[in-house]
Amino acid sequence: IPPGEPGDPSTPTPPSEPGDPETPEYPGDPEDPSDDIDLEAGDSLRVVDEAGLSDGSDAEATTETTSGTFAIDTKGDSLQSLVINGTDVTTAGSDGITVNGEYGTLTVSESGGEYQWSYTLDDSTTDHESEGPAIDNVRDIFNLEVTDSDGDTDQARLGIDVKDDVPTAVDDSAETAEDSAVTYNVLSNNDDTSDTQGADGATLTAASLRDDTQGTVSIAADGNVTFTPAPGVEGDVVIDYTITDADGDTSSATLTVNVAEDSTPEIVIPPGEPEDPSTPPEVPEDPENPEYPGDPEDPSDDIDLDAGDSLRVVDEAGLSDGSNADADTETTSGTFAIDTKGDSLQSVVINGTDVTAAGSDGITVNGEYGTLTVTETDGTYSWSYTLDASTTDHSTVDSTAIDNVRDIFNLEVTDSDGDT
Repeated sequence: IPPGEPGDPSTPTPPSEPGDPETPEYPGDPEDPSDDIDLEAGDSLRVVDEAGLSDGSDAEATTETTSGTFAIDTKGDSLQSLVINGTDVTTAGSDGITVNGEYGTLTVSESGGEYQWSYTLDDSTTDHESEGPAIDNVRDIFNLEVTDSDGDTDQARLGIDVKDDVPTAVDDSAETAEDSAVTYNVLSNNDDTSDTQGADGATLTAASLRDDTQGTVSIAADGNVTFTPAPGVEGDVVIDYTITDADGDTSSATLTVNVAEDSTPEIVIPPGEPEDPSTPPEVPEDPENPEYPGDPEDPSDDIDLDAGDSLRVVDEAGLSDGSNADADTETTSGTFAIDTKGDSLQSVVINGTDVTAAGSDGITVNGEYGTLTVTETDGTYSWSYTLDASTTDHSTVDSTAIDNVRDIFNLEVTDSDGDT
């Protein structure tokens, strides 16, 4: 059985021989020419590779097939028979006769008294025990026996080693909005980063966050990785994952998820219409006054609004015992426009009172001089303030003065990831 040509990719880098010559798959004792027809055992070994299978990692290659010839010397007699693994292939002819092996099929043909053979691996096998593209004694053995015209016989063995195919994981990337879960398939995607499963097939067997405070991760065997960011997480999150094929070979890579920037909620308190008598007056001049609503130059005090925009006016004259009781100037109203920027609203608190669930019935918040009533419909918060009674806190001797007599209501909103 001549060895493969040096240029033949199926020629083995001669594998390590099994250590135990008593092993039934051992190809023969090189010192005993009757076993191998005057060939050393190594010469009767060939290699095929699972990677060349149609579902292998190198399907375009032809490494799942190897071929050669049987050189039979009857030394003057005629050939009576050639039997391989119990199948008589003497009359193979050009059509050939197949012999089934444990892992593939041997096809033998004959022309002009010369016998050719071709071996094709049928499918991958899970008999490989070592991790990686090893051979580790997974071998198809074909026992040959020739008989000449006067009954003399000789035997040899053809061994086909089956090289294991392995999976290859590839680094992936995905993105998601803040506080939003994302599912990404590392085994099969449209980003040209699908993992190579190899001929044995592969499943997703493990995934973990580099920083487990950034959220949670779950997996499915089909390759889906689901990442749920923790509240407030933004930027790149790295997930290490591992795929494993049917005979235990593994490969690892990363999935990097970019989480959109975390947003902060905003409160907008629209000012009154110009013709509305509740349109605010000038902002007081004394910023040292504890009731001063905020520095107009510092938007952090009033959430992107000048202090004046969040001021309204009520008039004692509109009270039932006031000088203009028929008017309704003791009351003013408006809305709170709350922008959570993609998150959900966790709470709205005014002067320490939680009004989140105000609903249509409303929740009241007592001020120093009057009562604020807050209602909510479809996520929109409305408010109404009514002066309870007159006050003697005015110090300016002017019947129309305001002179810093002010009811202050401090608002705080919190979104679903804790921003306020």
